[in-house]
Amino acid sequence: MNSDNYYTSVQLLDALRLKGLYGRGTVRKSSAHFPRHVVIEKKDYTRGTSRQAVSVDRNMIAASWYDSSIVTVISNADTSTVATVDRQVRSEKRTFSALTCIKEYNANMQGVDRLDQVRGRFSLADGHSFKKWFKKLGLALVDVARSNAYFTRKMALGLANDCDSHRDFIVQLSSELLSGKWKEAPSERRMFYTNVESLDASVEVDDEMSPSSAVWVA
Repeated sequence: MNSDNYYTSVQLLDALRLKGLYGRGTVRKSSAHFPRHVVIEKKDYTRGTSRQAVSVDRNMIAASWYDSSIVTVISNADTSTVATVDRQVRSEKRTFSALTCIKEYNANMQGVDRLDQVRGRFSLADGHSFKKWFKKLGLALVDVARSNAYFTRKMALGLANDCDSHRDFIVQLSSELLSGKWKEAPSERRMFYTNVESLDASVEVDDEMSPSSAVWVA
């Protein structure tokens, strides 16, 4: 699993390992138990430089990597090998060396950092102050729901390479909410399943059917 520096800690990954779960995540360089000698300073190194350490019991890796900024990561799911990553530097695509844990984190970061990035765009909660804390929390949850809906739609429609799909989604979502079109969405009574031969909207759905393979029918 992947996590960002709000959650990740050496203690968390160690506790998860004891339960048979493994993962990686960015971590604050000041985090407890993160080895200080692993941290590199931006002024002293060039892009692509990395440093890592392995725990005494060889169950965890702590790493620091110079990308556009310094990235610090811990992992108990990866080896201590070195790989390569491609980065766009101005108009040129360049290849830099990177630790395997860094490459794996980048490859699986969509559920973590991407949510934070997208939630911050067109946010209802950020940039506003509220006298009541629960108002900001409520709007933040709306932001999370909106972002998750965007990712779900993007995967369902295959819009991975559409750079402006998020803006288009926000415009479409706002239009549907204002026009009341959202009321036309299928209810749970109109949910059909892949093991049902007919997808005719007139077919009544059995309430006891398992929702594990559900698909929506317009």
